[in-house]
Amino acid sequence: MSSGYTDAERRRASDAPFDLRPASGSKLSDLDLNHIERRYLPQAVAADVREQNQRTLEEQMHSLRLLREGVPTWGALLAFARDPQLWLPGAYVQFVRHDGTEITDPIKSHHMLSGQLEDILSSLSQLLEINIETSVDVISGPREQRYPDYPIEALRQLSYNAIMHRNYDGTNAPCRLRWFSDRVEIESPGGLFGTITPESLKQGATDYRNQLVAELMANLGFAQRFGLGIPLAQRSLRENGNPDISFMVEQSRIQVTVGSAKRSGVKR
Repeated sequence: MSSGYTDAERRRASDAPFDLRPASGSKLSDLDLNHIERRYLPQAVAADVREQNQRTLEEQMHSLRLLREGVPTWGALLAFARDPQLWLPGAYVQFVRHDGTEITDPIKSHHMLSGQLEDILSSLSQLLEINIETSVDVISGPREQRYPDYPIEALRQLSYNAIMHRNYDGTNAPCRLRWFSDRVEIESPGGLFGTITPESLKQGATDYRNQLVAELMANLGFAQRFGLGIPLAQRSLRENGNPDISFMVEQSRIQVTVGSAKRSGVKR
């Protein structure tokens, strides 16, 4: 399919964030249009607005930045391609659980989460939930109290952040989640973006490398629109008795580490 771009249009397209650029060589038929129409549009656009406008599906996709001059954007392929990893080979999550505290310790479970963006996020959420272990406090009060080693909301927020803010351009590296007996490490390809500094990152400051991905995740119910992921995670970790998040920032990646909650008088 020829886009018919002029040189000036190509220059303007290259100035846009990666997820808003047209994916050269892709076509409308590469997208799951039925899924977009039946699943995504009702969540992204109010029903009365859609009914009033009476626009075609293609027109609505242009307004939602899923298409640019008739060509799917990279963000649209990530979320709605029939085979997203054909276009973005690194757009998956590698989950490894180790039986110990070292990367060389035996692997208890290993999962490669791929597919459309919503599939990855849903599968990751379920995987996090089934790996959380609950402790029972039998001495702190007249009734036993149950505590998770990690609050599920904190791990979800940090994992979703890694997927939202990672670099999808020029790398085939996945997001990685390593679960050890004493901590969870979440790694996102790509360093800091825009105005974010190591210190402001810890405070929850946000600058969007992937504007469309953030919008897609918000519309699908996996993220807030206000950059609250890290502050919400910090709060739930403190309330659960976990240590504060540890950040490691490098030019090519960001890693956050969450330590397990430690309590006396508690049995698993």
